[in-house]
Amino acid sequence: MLAKVIKRKAPARKSAPQELLDYIDEPDKGRADLLAQGRDSGAADLITYAAREGVAGSGCLNIPGAQTKENAIATLDAIVRRARAKGLDASDPLYHVALNWQPGEQPTNEQAKAAALHTLKALGMQDAAGMYAIHRDTDHHHVHIAVCKYDPQDLRYLGPPKQDFLVLDKAMREVELAQGWAHSPGPYEVQDGRVVRAPKNRPREQNQEASIERVHGVPGIAAYCTPHLDKLCAARSWPDLHRDLGALGLRIEPKHSGYIIAGEGLHGTQAVKASAVHRNLSGKALDARLGSYLPPSPRASARTDTLLDFQKRCAAGIEPTAPENPTARDPAKRLQQRLERERERAALLDRYAEHCRTAPKARRAQMAALKEQHKRERQALFAATSGTRRQRKAEHSAAFGDHIAALLTQSEDTKALAALKAAHGAQITSVKAIYSTNWRQFLEMRARLHDDEAAIAALRGIRYREQRKRSKNSPGFEGEDLQHPGQPGHPAGGIEGADAFSLATAQIEVSRDKSCVIYRDEAGAERVRDAGQRVDVVRSDDDEAMRAALGLVAKRYGNEVFITGDDAYKERAARECAKRGIAVANVELTHIWHEERERKSNKAPDRSSER
Repeated sequence: MLAKVIKRKAPARKSAPQELLDYIDEPDKGRADLLAQGRDSGAADLITYAAREGVAGSGCLNIPGAQTKENAIATLDAIVRRARAKGLDASDPLYHVALNWQPGEQPTNEQAKAAALHTLKALGMQDAAGMYAIHRDTDHHHVHIAVCKYDPQDLRYLGPPKQDFLVLDKAMREVELAQGWAHSPGPYEVQDGRVVRAPKNRPREQNQEASIERVHGVPGIAAYCTPHLDKLCAARSWPDLHRDLGALGLRIEPKHSGYIIAGEGLHGTQAVKASAVHRNLSGKALDARLGSYLPPSPRASARTDTLLDFQKRCAAGIEPTAPENPTARDPAKRLQQRLERERERAALLDRYAEHCRTAPKARRAQMAALKEQHKRERQALFAATSGTRRQRKAEHSAAFGDHIAALLTQSEDTKALAALKAAHGAQITSVKAIYSTNWRQFLEMRARLHDDEAAIAALRGIRYREQRKRSKNSPGFEGEDLQHPGQPGHPAGGIEGADAFSLATAQIEVSRDKSCVIYRDEAGAERVRDAGQRVDVVRSDDDEAMRAALGLVAKRYGNEVFITGDDAYKERAARECAKRGIAVANVELTHIWHEERERKSNKAPDRSSER
């Protein structure tokens, strides 16, 4: 969830409660009716927006008497007038913030109201008078909150506090935890079920500007440089920096007042601002540390294939920095499975290259055909409505009178045109998606229209990679899914069934966004979350859930797992893996694993004398 404070551009209008509450509470249907009567070709979008049914619920906050918008307007107006009469600085007396859920998340009205009340309490404005409204007319369901900054009784200042963006971000993490939503990036993050301040010196690879993924669907230069940031930021001269970047197949060049880092990737030459890769690579930082820019030596040779290889691996759904264990079980079988998948991924990339070559021309032809088809359908609709308008109006007039008959006839025509326009928009969107050269949209098209197993596997890998960025410090297990889709998994050997919570007693449900399977205990508390290539344990101190998670993943991951979480959790999990004969890919845990295996073998009873 993300919270955004909305400030009006015109200061004089900020002080008008009616203007603000009208905006958040109800669509302008009257304006839409006026436009519809004398509609011109440029008004269609405005009519569609104005007449949308986007308000799913609303309510007043600390408003006495009838809980209506008109009462809220009157109350806020009175507070503002009293504040100004008392000489308070009430030029901007209203506070307007919107709480946004992620796409696919659909909170109930009760959850949206609870989120609004929790946010106001976090700001110290729980006594403020105002109103909230829930909107569901976009991909991001959101709730608007508009309150007065002054107490309704004694006019003392209630808030917001200084640096309210930090308070809001922390409140969003708390709501996500309480209601079970996915965690959004921000100044605060969730670790082991607690909301903590994120490190201030975090690299800027998450910056949207630093990733080509928005455009092409694969990580860009910033993500590629992340494992090498320490070396790049430690360069003591321009030749050293050119050498280090050249080893990665990249180059740095001056642009405007700063620098860009460029390289050859999956979609040709790509470049990002150096400061978007890391703040220590900004123009000011580099000039201070290295002096004036020096171009690379003409004799320096730079590799040009490494960024391309990185993006090909990401496009195939392979985690570029995935850990490997040379002592993995059944290496011959694993090698064979990987070779098979590699051939499938290579064929998928060939299909993508052919798609990128032919898609633009096919899209232009399809869009031209659609344009002609839509024109014919609009003309047919106008002819049909014109031919029946007089008869329909006469029927309505006999039943309701002339005035209502005119309104009904007009609304029927408008509704028919809006329905046709919506159908045309859906067709255009579908054609754009089918012929898009975006890698992710290509995969979704192949999966949806052709049931392409390689595309489905690549999509699964992309989602896993995206989640892994957020969950590397969360307790859980990761691995390479070596089972064929639909092949049943079997719990690993161990102590399954002795715990109060186990796979046998768990309640199983699918998450709201249908991206994972949730395992709950008998009391309904979430204990394990299974997303395929990653299984999360909700609490790091929950050994029962850890054992249940290992029962899920051992066979699926080829009896080898990579453990994430804090040091204490990883040590306990490594010892449990050793008891069950599950290999651990974490290099730092190898000695613990072998120590536990040796301890277990020494404790095994000697039964040779009984035979």
